[in-house]
Amino acid sequence: MTIRKKTLGVIFSLFLFMGLVVYIIIRFVLINGYIELETEDMIKTTDQVSNQMKDDLLKLKTTVGDWAPWNDTYQFIQELNESYIQNNLMYTTIANLNINFMLFIGNDGRLKYVRGIDTENETAIQEKNDAYLPLLEENPVLQRSETQNEIVAGYARFNDKIVRLSSAPIMTSQFQGPVMGTLVIGNYINSREIDHIEEKLKLPLEIKKIDPGKPVEDFSINKILPQGHRFLIKRTDSLAITSSVLFESLSGKPLFIVEMKKRRDVYIQGVHTLNYLLLALGIVSLFFMAIMLIYLEKNVLYRLLRLSMDVKKITLSGHGNNRIMVSGRDEISSLSLDINQMLEKLWENEKRYQILFESASDAILLLKGDKIVDCNLKTLELFGCEKNQAIGKSPCFFSPEMQPDGRLSDRKFRDIIETSFSKDSLLFEWLYLNKDKTVFETEMNLTCISLPSGDHIQAIIRDITERKQSQRIIMQTEKMLSLGGLAAGMAHEINNPLSGMMQNAQLIENRLSRNLPVNVKAAEEAGTTLSSINAYMENRNILKLLRSINNSGIQAAKIVANMLRFARKDNSEKLSDNIVALLDNTIELSQSDYSLKSNYDFKKIKITREYESDLLFISCHSSSLQQVFFNIIKNAAEAIFNSPGKDKAPELIFRIMKNDAMARVEIEDNGPGIEEKVQKSIFEPFFTTKGPKEGTGLGLSVSYFIIVTDHGGKITVESAMGKGTKFIIELPLMTS
Repeated sequence: MTIRKKTLGVIFSLFLFMGLVVYIIIRFVLINGYIELETEDMIKTTDQVSNQMKDDLLKLKTTVGDWAPWNDTYQFIQELNESYIQNNLMYTTIANLNINFMLFIGNDGRLKYVRGIDTENETAIQEKNDAYLPLLEENPVLQRSETQNEIVAGYARFNDKIVRLSSAPIMTSQFQGPVMGTLVIGNYINSREIDHIEEKLKLPLEIKKIDPGKPVEDFSINKILPQGHRFLIKRTDSLAITSSVLFESLSGKPLFIVEMKKRRDVYIQGVHTLNYLLLALGIVSLFFMAIMLIYLEKNVLYRLLRLSMDVKKITLSGHGNNRIMVSGRDEISSLSLDINQMLEKLWENEKRYQILFESASDAILLLKGDKIVDCNLKTLELFGCEKNQAIGKSPCFFSPEMQPDGRLSDRKFRDIIETSFSKDSLLFEWLYLNKDKTVFETEMNLTCISLPSGDHIQAIIRDITERKQSQRIIMQTEKMLSLGGLAAGMAHEINNPLSGMMQNAQLIENRLSRNLPVNVKAAEEAGTTLSSINAYMENRNILKLLRSINNSGIQAAKIVANMLRFARKDNSEKLSDNIVALLDNTIELSQSDYSLKSNYDFKKIKITREYESDLLFISCHSSSLQQVFFNIIKNAAEAIFNSPGKDKAPELIFRIMKNDAMARVEIEDNGPGIEEKVQKSIFEPFFTTKGPKEGTGLGLSVSYFIIVTDHGGKITVESAMGKGTKFIIELPLMTS
C-alpha cells in the first residue's frame, strides 16, 4: 500500500473517529440530558399517582377514625340495635363515603355484623359473616385487642379483587374504653376508582394484580418514593415510557402494580436535535478533509514518493558513493540530509564491523537453519579449511560422529538449533575435529538474530581445551590432597598391622584346632589332650572369635580397595553406578581416613542414613562423586569439632531420595552453621575460611564443577547460624 493510500486512509479514519467521538460525547451529554429530564418528569407523574392513592387511603382512615370512636357505634357493637342500622348504615350514607363494606368485630375476634352495598340495586344489605372470614384470617393485623388503639390502613386481596382497608378500635366518643371490638371498612379499587384518578391526573392508568407465588420484577434499582412505595421506570421503545408503582399488602407482600404510560416527547425532540447537529458537522468535516488532502499531496506526498524512488536506486546499486538529491529547506529536505549522513555512517560501520568480525579471537559463524552462511578467519583457522569449504555446511561436518553423552552429533545439533529459536541465548559445550581429526573441546554460544533475509543464528565458538585440562589438573590436585590423609591412614592403620593380624589369627586357629602331631604332643606335655582343647575352644567361642579377626582383616582389605579406586583417575566415559553404594563407600572411606580419625575422632560422630531407596542409578564418574561427598563430609567434621560451646552430640545425616527425574542427596550436620555472606562465595575457587596451612579453597569449587558442569546436576547449600548446614546435590537419573 502506497503512502498516498495510507494517508487517505488515516485522514478518513481520523475524521471518522473524531465524528464518532463527537457523536458519543453529544449523545452522552445531550441525549442523556433529555433522558434525565424525561425521567424527572416521569418521577413527578409517578409521585402524583402515589399521592392520589395515599390521599384515598387517608380518607378511608379518616372515615374509620370518625366511626369507630363514637358512642352510637360503641353501643351498637354491644347490643346490635336496629336503630343504628336504620339511621347510619343506609345505602346513601355508605355510598357517599365511598365504602363497599363495613365489618363489626367483637373482642372475641368474631364478626358480629357485616354491612355492604348492592351497587346494582343501590341498596345497603347485611351480608353473611362467613364471607369475610378469609379476609380477616389473611390479615390478622385488622383485629384489635384492648392494647391496640392505633388506626391501621392498607391494601389486601379479597374475592380476587384489590381492596383498600382501614380498621380502628371501637371506643366511646371521648376515646375511652374498654375497647369493645374493631371496625373495619373497605372499598374496592376497581375501574371506577381508576377512572376517577385518570380524570383527576389526565393520565391513563392500569392496575395489574400480582399473582401469589410468582416472581416480581426488581423494583430496588430506583429510589423509594416519599410515600414509601417502590417504583420502576421502563422505556419499552423509542416512543413510549412507562412507570410502575408497587403496592404491598398489609402483610408486606407485593399485591398490585399501578402502571402509567406516556409518550416520549422530550426524548424524540433530543434525537432530532442530535441528527441535525451531526449532519452539519459531517458537511464541515468533508470540506476540511478535502482541503487537507490537496495540501498534503502537493507539499508532502509527491516529495516523499520521489525520495522513496531515490532510496530504492541507491539500495539496488549499493550505497558506496551514491547520495540523495536535496532541495528545499523543510523537514523533507532535512530528512534527505539525514539519510545521506546515515549512508556515510553505515559505510564506516560496515567496514568497522568487517574488521572486528575478521579479527575476533573467537570463531564466529552465521547460520541459516543448521547451515553456515558466513564465518570469520578464526573459524577457518579452528577447522583448518578454506571459506568455500565451510559455507553451506553444517557445523556437524567438522564434529565427531558422537558427542560425550552418546548422542549423534547431527541429531543433537538440530535439537539445539530448534531450542535456540525459543531462547535469547544458549550456551553449551561441543566437540569438534581439527584438520588432523584430533578432537578438541569448545564452548558454543548461540544467539537468535533477525535480519532482512530472515531469522539467523549467530554462533560464537571458543576453544576450551586448555581450560578443561586446567580443571582436570585442579581436580586431580585436590584429589591428591585428600589422598594424603588416606595414604597416612593406610600406613598407620591398615598396612602395618593388617598382614600380622591375619597371619597370627590363622596361626592361632591352626595350632588350636588342627590335628597335627606337633599340636598333639604339646597338649600331652601340658597334661591335656587336643580334643579337650578343641572342646574348650568351641564352648568358649574362641574359634569363632578367631574367625572374626579374619573377617576384620577382610574388611580392612576392602577399605584399601575403596581408597585405591578413589585415587584412580577417571576415564572420559561415564558409567552407570548406584549413588547409594557410592555414598556408603565414601562414608566407609571417611571412617578410615587418618586425618579425620586423628584430628576429629570421626568415629564419635553419629551417622544417620535416611534412604528412600537402595537402588538409584546414575551415569557418572564414580570417583569424582566420591571426591565431592568426601570433601563435604570432611568439612562437616571440621565444623562440628571446631565449633566452640558444643553442647550436643555430633551427628551427620545422609538422605537419598528421588525428586522427579533427579536423584537428591542431602548431607546435613548439626555444626555451628555458615554465615550468609560466606554462603555467597562458598563455591568460588580459592575461597576459604581456614588458615593458610589448612586448606587451598579448591575443594568446594572443584565439587561444584564436578556436579554442575561434568554431571549436569545442581549443588546448593542451606545453613543458619547455630542450626547446622545442609548440602543438597541433585543428579540426573538414568532413563533406562
